[in-house]
Amino acid sequence: MNRINPLHISLFLVLLFFVAIFKLHLAKTGLNEAKKSYKESLNLAVALDGLKNTYTKKIIIPSSLRGLIAQRKTKDGLVMTSKKLDIKSLNLLMGKVMNGAYNVTKLNITRLSDTQASLYMEIKW
Repeated sequence: MNRINPLHISLFLVLLFFVAIFKLHLAKTGLNEAKKSYKESLNLAVALDGLKNTYTKKIIIPSSLRGLIAQRKTKDGLVMTSKKLDIKSLNLLMGKVMNGAYNVTKLNITRLSDTQASLYMEIKW
Protein backbone atom coordinates (compact mmCIF):
# COMPACT_ATOMS: atom_id res chain seq x y z
CA MET A 1 0.00 0.00 0.00
CA ASN A 2 2.81 2.41 0.69
CA ARG A 3 4.50 1.85 -2.65
CA ILE A 4 4.75 4.64 -5.23
CA ASN A 5 3.10 3.94 -8.51
CA PRO A 6 5.71 3.55 -11.34
CA LEU A 7 3.41 5.50 -13.63
CA HIS A 8 3.70 8.52 -11.31
CA ILE A 9 7.49 8.24 -11.33
CA SER A 10 7.66 8.06 -15.13
CA LEU A 11 5.25 11.00 -15.45
CA PHE A 12 7.41 13.02 -13.02
CA LEU A 13 10.57 12.18 -15.04
CA VAL A 14 8.93 13.23 -18.32
CA LEU A 15 7.76 16.47 -16.74
CA LEU A 16 11.28 17.06 -15.34
CA PHE A 17 12.73 16.44 -18.82
CA PHE A 18 10.46 19.07 -20.41
CA VAL A 19 11.28 21.61 -17.69
CA ALA A 20 15.00 21.01 -18.30
CA ILE A 21 14.53 21.46 -22.07
CA PHE A 22 12.64 24.73 -21.49
CA LYS A 23 15.36 26.04 -19.13
CA LEU A 24 18.04 25.09 -21.67
CA HIS A 25 16.21 26.99 -24.40
CA LEU A 26 15.99 30.09 -22.17
CA ALA A 27 19.70 29.83 -21.38
CA LYS A 28 20.59 29.59 -25.10
CA THR A 29 18.45 32.64 -25.88
CA GLY A 30 20.13 34.60 -23.08
CA LEU A 31 23.56 33.54 -24.34
CA ASN A 32 22.77 34.67 -27.88
CA GLU A 33 21.59 38.06 -26.60
CA ALA A 34 24.72 38.40 -24.46
CA LYS A 35 26.93 37.60 -27.48
CA LYS A 36 25.12 40.20 -29.59
CA SER A 37 25.45 42.80 -26.84
CA TYR A 38 29.15 41.96 -26.44
CA LYS A 39 29.79 42.42 -30.17
CA GLU A 40 28.02 45.81 -30.14
CA SER A 41 30.00 46.91 -27.08
CA LEU A 42 33.24 45.73 -28.65
CA ASN A 43 32.54 47.66 -31.86
CA LEU A 44 31.72 50.77 -29.85
CA ALA A 45 34.87 50.40 -27.75
CA VAL A 46 37.03 50.00 -30.86
CA ALA A 47 35.43 53.06 -32.44
CA LEU A 48 35.92 55.16 -29.28
CA ASP A 49 39.51 54.00 -28.93
CA GLY A 50 40.14 54.91 -32.56
CA LEU A 51 38.68 58.38 -32.02
CA LYS A 52 40.74 58.84 -28.89
CA ASN A 53 43.92 57.83 -30.70
CA THR A 54 43.08 60.04 -33.66
CA TYR A 55 42.41 63.05 -31.48
CA THR A 56 45.50 62.63 -29.34
CA LYS A 57 47.84 61.94 -32.27
CA LYS A 58 46.54 64.55 -34.66
CA ILE A 59 45.62 67.00 -32.05
CA ILE A 60 45.71 70.39 -33.36
CA ILE A 61 48.70 72.20 -31.89
CA PRO A 62 51.33 73.15 -34.48
CA SER A 63 54.94 73.04 -33.31
CA SER A 64 55.17 76.84 -33.31
CA LEU A 65 52.44 77.01 -30.62
CA ARG A 66 53.58 74.20 -28.32
CA GLY A 67 55.12 76.49 -25.72
CA LEU A 68 52.15 78.86 -25.68
CA ILE A 69 49.32 76.36 -25.19
CA ALA A 70 49.01 73.92 -22.28
CA GLN A 71 47.32 70.59 -23.00
CA ARG A 72 45.82 68.41 -20.29
CA LYS A 73 44.34 65.01 -21.08
CA THR A 74 41.32 63.90 -19.10
CA LYS A 75 39.66 60.48 -19.12
CA ASP A 76 37.07 61.60 -21.66
CA GLY A 77 38.75 64.40 -23.54
CA LEU A 78 41.38 67.08 -23.77
CA VAL A 79 41.59 70.55 -22.23
CA MET A 80 43.69 73.24 -23.90
CA THR A 81 44.46 76.54 -22.17
CA SER A 82 46.57 79.59 -22.87
CA LYS A 83 46.81 82.73 -20.77
CA LYS A 84 48.34 84.85 -23.52
CA LEU A 85 48.17 84.05 -27.21
CA ASP A 86 48.68 86.38 -30.15
CA ILE A 87 45.91 86.75 -32.73
CA LYS A 88 47.84 85.08 -35.61
CA SER A 89 48.51 82.00 -33.48
CA LEU A 90 44.88 81.93 -32.37
CA ASN A 91 43.69 82.14 -35.97
CA LEU A 92 46.03 79.29 -36.94
CA LEU A 93 44.75 77.14 -34.09
CA MET A 94 41.07 77.91 -34.77
CA GLY A 95 41.57 77.14 -38.46
CA LYS A 96 42.90 73.68 -37.55
CA VAL A 97 40.09 73.07 -35.04
CA MET A 98 37.28 74.19 -37.31
CA ASN A 99 38.58 72.23 -40.31
CA GLY A 100 39.01 69.04 -38.26
CA ALA A 101 36.38 66.65 -36.98
CA TYR A 102 36.63 67.53 -33.29
CA ASN A 103 33.85 67.56 -30.72
CA VAL A 104 34.47 70.92 -29.07
CA THR A 105 32.22 71.10 -26.02
CA LYS A 106 33.48 74.33 -24.51
CA LEU A 107 35.32 77.24 -26.11
CA ASN A 108 36.11 80.47 -24.33
CA ILE A 109 38.25 83.13 -26.02
CA THR A 110 38.79 86.34 -24.09
CA ARG A 111 40.29 89.38 -25.74
CA LEU A 112 43.10 90.83 -23.61
CA SER A 113 44.25 93.54 -26.02
CA ASP A 114 44.24 94.26 -29.75
CA THR A 115 46.87 91.59 -30.38
CA GLN A 116 46.48 89.22 -27.40
CA ALA A 117 43.79 86.78 -26.26
CA SER A 118 43.36 84.00 -23.71
CA LEU A 119 41.95 80.61 -24.63
CA TYR A 120 40.10 77.78 -22.88
CA MET A 121 38.88 74.83 -24.98
CA GLU A 122 37.52 71.39 -24.10
CA ILE A 123 37.46 68.60 -26.68
CA LYS A 124 35.53 65.40 -25.88
CA TRP A 125 35.74 62.00 -27.55
